[in-house]
Amino acid sequence: MAKYIGPVCKLCRREGYKMFLKGERCFTAKCAFEKRPFAPGEHGRVNAGRGGADRKSVLFITHDLEEAIALSDRVVVLAAGPATHPLGEFTINLARPRDVAEIRMQPDFVALHEAIWQVLKSEVLKGYAQSKR
Repeated sequence: MAKYIGPVCKLCRREGYKMFLKGERCFTAKCAFEKRPFAPGEHGRVNAGRGGADRKSVLFITHDLEEAIALSDRVVVLAAGPATHPLGEFTINLARPRDVAEIRMQPDFVALHEAIWQVLKSEVLKGYAQSKR
């Protein structure tokens, strides 16, 4: 098994706590974890006051339509194949928190599922046709 020889203080910052990998130095004021309590590449607390810092976006890619509706606030349907482009965008206006098992029976969920499936259906059939070649 290979030994990690990279910067050990980087590991501490990434994990978010002192792992005391540099021995006695971790107990002194020279500890890089305390001098720079943010991950390498981040610019610390300087940018925290700028607009949009509290908003977070997550790109979630799935092939399960029910999962997409239950977990997201917006669903974008993409075309099949390498030259993909957006075919439709749907805003999910279901109340949070969402329990996937219970939300599937709500009329709003069923209506969204049917609307998205109408756009997605032709792309799924294209994908099946391409796989049979």
